[in-house]
Amino acid sequence: MTHQQVATVSPSGRSIELVERAVGDVAAITARLTRAIEYAGYGIDPDRELIPALTAARQLQTDGVPDRIGAWLNKARVPATDDEIAKHLALLVAAFPHAGRDHDLALYGRLLAEDVRATQPTVGALSAAVRTLRTTREWLPAIAAVLAEVAVQESKLRVATHSLARLDKVVEQASAALPELEKRAGARRRRAIAPFEKPASNEAAQ
Repeated sequence: MTHQQVATVSPSGRSIELVERAVGDVAAITARLTRAIEYAGYGIDPDRELIPALTAARQLQTDGVPDRIGAWLNKARVPATDDEIAKHLALLVAAFPHAGRDHDLALYGRLLAEDVRATQPTVGALSAAVRTLRTTREWLPAIAAVLAEVAVQESKLRVATHSLARLDKVVEQASAALPELEKRAGARRRRAIAPFEKPASNEAAQ
């Protein structure tokens, strides 16, 4: 996925897979920029690592990718209402039409709703959990499996939020450090070529 495609993700949509990929891009560039700052501190020329990584990170910001993902995450992390929980769980149960043969669906549904409500899930995590379970399970999942999947999705939302926050901090850190790092790199280059420079002649000096 290109950064241009990532920038088109709608914060109001439910394209969780696209958002996860976009967050992955942000996290990867943030990690790359963090490493580049460290490498530059060890003496590696900023032109090799730091400047390309910083340019890529700034391009993400210019494309509005963090803002779009951030807006989507703000909506996704809103606590689900009782009605939203009931609707999502009804969709989950409906995805397994033969489950009623071996289960008391009324009892299962009541207990499931009670246990899920007790976790106070967010809208995004609940929606993602239900989507994952109904597209990957062949049989109606146990309540414990549903709760575990909701917890997994909540963790993903927290990681995504952290990744976005880190991007801005690392870009600011790299931008502040770059002038001094470039100055040091220039001094190293001058010292490296100094022994090979031809001394100025006396005539030229006069």
